[in-house]
Amino acid sequence: MEHLSSELVVALCANQLDHQRSERLRAHCVVCPVCFELLAAQRREPALSMRRSSDAPRRRLERGARLGRYEVMRALGEGGEATVYEAFDPLLERKVALKLLHQGVDSAQQGRRARLVREARVMARLTHPSVLTIYDVVEDAGESFIAMELVEGCTLRTWLSRGQLLADVVTVFGWAGEGLAAAHHEGIVHRDFKPENVLVDVRGRVKVTDFGLARRRGDSRPVDGDEGTPGYLSPEQRAGRPGDPKSDQYAFCVALIEAAGASKSLRTLLSRGLLDDPALRFSSMDELLDALARRRISRPVRARSRELQVVNPLT
Repeated sequence: MEHLSSELVVALCANQLDHQRSERLRAHCVVCPVCFELLAAQRREPALSMRRSSDAPRRRLERGARLGRYEVMRALGEGGEATVYEAFDPLLERKVALKLLHQGVDSAQQGRRARLVREARVMARLTHPSVLTIYDVVEDAGESFIAMELVEGCTLRTWLSRGQLLADVVTVFGWAGEGLAAAHHEGIVHRDFKPENVLVDVRGRVKVTDFGLARRRGDSRPVDGDEGTPGYLSPEQRAGRPGDPKSDQYAFCVALIEAAGASKSLRTLLSRGLLDDPALRFSSMDELLDALARRRISRPVRARSRELQVVNPLT
């Protein structure tokens, strides 16, 4: 097969092709480094991110503004539904991150609030070094926000963009995978795993975050358009099903193959996680992580030491 055209790559990422053709082209991209890089580059385009509620106003809080008892220090980033701020908690005398919903029309705002509360409840159930810690969910004067652990660092996407050793890439993904595995052990499916939803702090510690689309395993409610990010969706999610731990595994493998570049042996190992039939993938994230650990590029993937050097982009 010849290399994919740019138009075909865009259509593939946007799920605009019929199922049979889409799966054939995705299988080709797994074994063709050139086409895989084209697909990876297209996934990184902000225009393809799921920017829900894009009509919501973008209000920025100034330094010193108050949200409940928290004092805003600076904005850290903005997404389709919320802005994240660094803030100070005077009661416990510590810095926190505040995820503040954008204001919008009543019906849209109710949906966003429901997702925010769901995210807080899901993350509060998880106690793991590789999952971001939630402190509180607050409604104050019409504002809805989560107070959570502050990570002084950057997203995994930004960390990868600086050029990293393959061993460190696999190690960081291994730690992120442990966070996913911890969620699965609690019966929680992330449903939107991607490098933007993983944080790497200045000491190399890894935190999986953004569980706003997460569901309890076995939840059969219709997805109602609440899917994850095009390009990381598993075949079953693209077919309209809610997704399960095998769907998270698929997204993890896509992201790691994308990050690892031309490593043929790693592509071969991870290709099992990209099979169309979920039953043929790894039995669990634990099995996948064990397979990565046995590969041993230079250090054990599942070691808990945090020795990576990460430049803080926020200073």
